[in-house]
Amino acid sequence: MTASTDERRITAQHLRRTALVYARQSSPDQVRTHAESTRLQRGLVERAETLGWARAELIDEDLGVSAAGYAERLGFQRMLALVATGQAGILLCLDASRLSRNSPDFARLFQLCAYFDTLVADLTVVYDLSMPDDRMVLGIKAVVSEMELQTLKLRMRSGIESKAARGEFRFMLPAGYAHDTDDRIVLDPDRRVREAIEGVFAAFGPTPSIRQLALHYQDNRRCIPVRENRGKRGLRWVVPTPATLIKVLTNPIYAGAYVWGRSHMRVEFKGGQLRKRQSGRSRAPEEARVFIPDHHSAYIPWEQFLANQARIAENRARWKMADNKGAVRSGEALLTGVVRCGHCGRRSCQSGACGPPM
Repeated sequence: MTASTDERRITAQHLRRTALVYARQSSPDQVRTHAESTRLQRGLVERAETLGWARAELIDEDLGVSAAGYAERLGFQRMLALVATGQAGILLCLDASRLSRNSPDFARLFQLCAYFDTLVADLTVVYDLSMPDDRMVLGIKAVVSEMELQTLKLRMRSGIESKAARGEFRFMLPAGYAHDTDDRIVLDPDRRVREAIEGVFAAFGPTPSIRQLALHYQDNRRCIPVRENRGKRGLRWVVPTPATLIKVLTNPIYAGAYVWGRSHMRVEFKGGQLRKRQSGRSRAPEEARVFIPDHHSAYIPWEQFLANQARIAENRARWKMADNKGAVRSGEALLTGVVRCGHCGRRSCQSGACGPPM
């Protein structure tokens, strides 16, 4: 299409409305590292002025938000609302992939633009979606954009799975471990860090629960190292909470195992949109997609790790109160969940194995 063709598509009615410039990038990391793309997209305001609009509204709320169909894009919804109310004369974007990456969003947007006589433009072409040829061309670009995303995802996922199967995929390591120059997992070279992690496992042995272990650390103002901000800021020393300790005690990496793919992702239809959700508990390490025992140096043997998991599971609240060794959350006893056995440390021990029942 030539410039004269674009001018014929643009009418005085279009110019009386607002020009919308839609800017989007798929992730916060892309926003940080691909600043030129952001600059180009925001620069479309000048293209709107060149085409004859006196004012252009920049919609950039979706910078850092994926367009795969699982994320809620507030900017995209605002853009649809302006088109549906007849306020938009033209919609400018860098290319079709910026608008969306899935067919339902494309279809809804194209239908509204055609019905309410809103033009769509990229860096070089102005499209009138009420014209079959223009709609076909932009529709082909939309299909290619969606296929491109699926191809990229498949290629990246295959590469990650291949490296993980060999135990070579690099991920953020918890405190106590580091990557060497060959990307192998090794014990942290800092002796203080290693001793602090060893101390957690040593202290958990005689302690009846993670909560009691946390109280021990808090009473003695003892700190342990934690990794923060995806490892970019190194380690931070904190007095641990129960949540901090359970991450250490339940992580199989401390038992020398390389584990990848424990989480469950499910897709649900809610509020008229597809949404990705991570299910509650992770798979057991042995049931993960990749499980390689004895992969690297360990802080504790695998048998001790399994014993620790059994103890933690016993302390977890369960519906059968007779089997519950953790906090009893309902009942008629005056001191339910408060009184502890002086011999074993369990709450309201009545088995008689530790002495006279309380």
